[in-house]
Amino acid sequence: MAYQRISPTLTTAHGVEPVDGVTDPENGNVVTNPTSLVLELENDGEDAVSVTFVTSLTVQGFAVEDLTVELGPGDRRVYGHFSPDVFGPDLAFTATGPLTVRAYR
Repeated sequence: MAYQRISPTLTTAHGVEPVDGVTDPENGNVVTNPTSLVLELENDGEDAVSVTFVTSLTVQGFAVEDLTVELGPGDRRVYGHFSPDVFGPDLAFTATGPLTVRAYR
């Protein structure tokens, strides 16, 4: 899969302007996953959208289940603390529809 790369905005004590991106429902998305990563996802559409955060961890040869969440129409949620031990140094995620995404570190 040719993931769309999302660049997180570096936050400071002085604040930053949000940078809106749009998820790629066809190819998926990937963002560098420092321990400080925060993702804000917003569903501006009329249908619910499922988001799957892909895990890279295996335990004794068994894959750890991916994390799937759902955003209803008009929902906005903030996600964070994606352990690199579980999700890897790059966090890959897919969405069943377009979402506004803001990434911070």
